[in-house]
Amino acid sequence: IELNDKEKVAAEWCLKLKQPCGRFTDTLSQSNWWFLPLLEQKNSLGIVGIYFKDEVVSLNFEQKKLTESVIEYIAQAVLRTQLVNELEQAKVTSETERLRSALLSSVSHDLRSPLASIIGAADTLANFKAEMTEQDQQDLLETIHLEGERLDRYIQNLLDMTRLGHEGLTLKRDWIGVDELIGS
Repeated sequence: IELNDKEKVAAEWCLKLKQPCGRFTDTLSQSNWWFLPLLEQKNSLGIVGIYFKDEVVSLNFEQKKLTESVIEYIAQAVLRTQLVNELEQAKVTSETERLRSALLSSVSHDLRSPLASIIGAADTLANFKAEMTEQDQQDLLETIHLEGERLDRYIQNLLDMTRLGHEGLTLKRDWIGVDELIGS
């Protein structure tokens, strides 16, 4: 259903002023729509528009109260959904921060190990080269080379993770069958 311009203005009015409008009200009472705000205390969560055919002239007191009660329940459900989403987002943020902290701790250790090996082997070569056999020198050079490659892999992985972090990962929910879940 698409609202005409007048009905859109009425819906926006209802949302902005947090007051019912349209059918059964003093504001745009000729409209076929009855717009009711979804309120949580004094905050507007949205609106509900109910369409009536021309032959519906009025609602009795019980019908209006029932409709308003249903609208209150809808508002509570919307609020609960928003709160659940906020809680879930807070959990995701907390878990992200925990993982980031664990990653930094791990990265610190993983970068220092090959770096310490490279520095140690280079210092040994620089200070004791004259006293070392050709094979020992080759072994130290091989250690420097291998640890340098290892360090390069760590740095490349860090750069890849940084790119993922900047692009962001979005949680994509989807229904999955129990058989598919058990099978994996």
